[in-house]
Amino acid sequence: MKIFIAVVTSTLLISACAYDPVHYEQLRMSENAQHMKLNG
Repeated sequence: MKIFIAVVTSTLLISACAYDPVHYEQLRMSENAQHMKLNG
């Protein structure tokens, strides 16, 4: 299930990047913050 979520998330991030690079950067930063919370 986690792999599925990761694939969907990365797909959304890629499409977000294609449409709106600035928004993509914000998404990526929030993703990194979430990973830090989960792993930390």
